[in-house]
Amino acid sequence: MPTQSGYGIEPVRSWATQADIDKGVKSEVASYGLLEIQKLEQENSELKRANEMLNRTASFFGTEFDRQHKR
Repeated sequence: MPTQSGYGIEPVRSWATQADIDKGVKSEVASYGLLEIQKLEQENSELKRANEMLNRTASFFGTEFDRQHKR
């Protein structure tokens, strides 16, 4: 059943709950906190991939250096 504003009860309840979380009234992670966590998880994933690539490259060149040095 729509409220006077034309929205159903559940969306309004959801918005009110999220507002309480964002204000710190409820002890859950705020929506802006979730966005920050997602951003940091993405950055962490990218850094892990870059680190793995650097380790493989260093290993390759280390092997090549040893091979050339032994000649």
